[in-house]
This record gives sequence, C-alpha cells and structure tokens, in this order.
Amino acid sequence: MAIIDDNRKILANLYESFPESLNGLNLDGNNLVNGTEQVDISDFNLNDLIYGENQAFVSSLGELKPEDVFKIIRVHALLMNSKKKNMKKMERMN
Repeated sequence: MAIIDDNRKILANLYESFPESLNGLNLDGNNLVNGTEQVDISDFNLNDLIYGENQAFVSSLGELKPEDVFKIIRVHALLMNSKKKNMKKMERMN
C-alpha cells in the first residue's frame, strides 16, 4: 500500500475522532489543502507524526483548530523533506 493511501486512512480516522480539528481540511490528489494553502503528504507517513516522538500533537488534537493541524503537518512535511535531502547529500559525499 502506498504512503498516500495510509495517510488518507489516518486522516479519515482522525476526522472521525476529532471532526472539529480537521473540519475544512481537504485532500486533493497527494495534497492536504487548507483554503489556498497545500502540502504534499505522499512522501512521509503521518503515523510518524502522530505516534512518533511528538505525542503532544495527538494528545492535543481535540483542542487544535484545523489551521493549526495543517501548519503542524506542513512543518512536519518540510522537516521530512529536509532530512531526505540531507541524507542524499551525505550519501553523495561518501
């Protein structure tokens, strides 16, 4: 199963549990969309964000606004993409 398929299921499950925190966030292809902003969520697994080191995210989901959830996911996506680029750079140097 592709990462994006996993992420779609994860977001659907989160929406069932926290509809007020994800209301207004939409999926368009590989992108999570909030109004005019979008972020590609196909290159990392949302489980890493939800169940990884940052337990504060999942424990506060009921209190977060959709804009906050989007920003957290966007920052996580940027971090994961940066890590991948750095790993590739390190591999080329070796």
